[in-house]
Amino acid sequence: MIHEIGHILAIIKYGKKISEIKINAFSIDIEQNYSFNMSNKKELVILLCGPLINLIFFAIFALFYKILNLNILKIFSIQNLIIGILNLMPIYSLDGGQILFIFLRQKFNIYNANMILFIISIIFILPITTLGFLLAIRSSFNFSLLIFIFYLISLFLKKYFLSK
Repeated sequence: MIHEIGHILAIIKYGKKISEIKINAFSIDIEQNYSFNMSNKKELVILLCGPLINLIFFAIFALFYKILNLNILKIFSIQNLIIGILNLMPIYSLDGGQILFIFLRQKFNIYNANMILFIISIIFILPITTLGFLLAIRSSFNFSLLIFIFYLISLFLKKYFLSK
């Protein structure tokens, strides 16, 4: 939720109307009213505000952990750091992929920008998937990375094929 609040605050800052927020088991979709085109700069700010707020909360929780020495604060801190960093990966369905797409569509037509982003997404997904399988094999209990990868792949495929 913290991550999405960052996006919502940026959308509101630019005077955009949020028509709907859909929350399901695996994602939160923020539907915006696109009555006017947004500049690339504004789009970039909105996309960056999700990971940015995670990094801010990482620092806040880490500071309070140092002061209060409560392990729950350490866990919240690490979770926000991981969410912030993972969302910056250049994978189609993540903020980093959408940021890269903004830059690609300035240099290429939409079709080529989509194809380049598709290839880059696959290049990033494959090693993470391999790591997930290795972790699952080496530790009989750690399937969390594999679950995350399957979730990421499903989002990737959904977003990629819906954009066509």
